Amino acid sequence: MQVTDEMVRVAAEAAYNKFNENLIGCCEPAWDGLSDDVKLRMQDSVRAALTVALAAMWRPISEAPKDGSNVLVNDTRYPNRTVFIARWNDCRYHTKAKGYWAFTDERVHGVALSRANQPTHFMPLPQPPAQKEVE
Repeated sequence: MQVTDEMVRVAAEAAYNKFNENLIGCCEPAWDGLSDDVKLRMQDSVRAALTVALAAMWRPISEAPKDGSNVLVNDTRYPNRTVFIARWNDCRYHTKAKGYWAFTDERVHGVALSRANQPTHFMPLPQPPAQKEVE
């Protein structure tokens, strides 16, 4: 997952507003009242924090759940490789069971490709966006 400009803008405004909310009796201007220079400096700080936080979400594949739930996976040996959704397949119905990380597109590309390209890192899937009530 990449840190986007929109993520940074929204997070910087939320962080600033929360900071102001926590300062009792604070007279600081609202986000919209800040100068562009102050907003850019705040966004730079938030971008750095988000980048570090997202990088920390990637964990070694050895720590991934092997309960059949889907996770995001990547192989750090290939830096330009795409992130995939995968789940652990324990091959319990095979006579020579050897578990592996099965990609969601395995039916298209085949089991051999999945087994040959096992991931090195994973992160849990993000939560879906909140449902808005339909009027």
